[in-house]
Amino acid sequence: MKDGCTDALCRRCFARIRDGDRSAVDELYDAAGAALYRFARSYCRNDAAAEDVVQDTMIRAVQYAADHRDVGGKTWLFTIARNRCIDLLRAQRTEPDAEESAVETDFSPVEVRDALARLTESEQQVIRLRVFAGLTVRETAAILHLSYGKVRYIARCAIQKLRVYYTESEGLQ
Repeated sequence: MKDGCTDALCRRCFARIRDGDRSAVDELYDAAGAALYRFARSYCRNDAAAEDVVQDTMIRAVQYAADHRDVGGKTWLFTIARNRCIDLLRAQRTEPDAEESAVETDFSPVEVRDALARLTESEQQVIRLRVFAGLTVRETAAILHLSYGKVRYIARCAIQKLRVYYTESEGLQ
């Protein structure tokens, strides 16, 4: 899952935004918008909420970048999105609906939701960042404030649990 959003591109766009270049906002959105949306959609389980998260993330990032020199790159952008998702979910305080993710699989959204529900919160976060948002292990580690090795370990444990779940669910059909 490769997209055009790189850390270097984000940093260049933020520097151009700080210098008043409005076209950099469009370039940043074109590069990062789809990946941010996939990530937010996997977290919020709702198209409208994911769109709101992406819009709010971009607004916050652009506003901050316009006034500060110490702006991060792609990892920083996804940290903003993650925090917005958490804020949104806390505000809603509702059970997730049957819809789950924008990732194309042979599994229904309900099956994906049920599988993710079997994971710990940290495993869910790692899977959302690595699979749905397409981030690297290093980017995921930076967002979650974990070591590289810890993210790899958590991902491996999550994948093992998901394999067991899907093997069991195939046996029931």
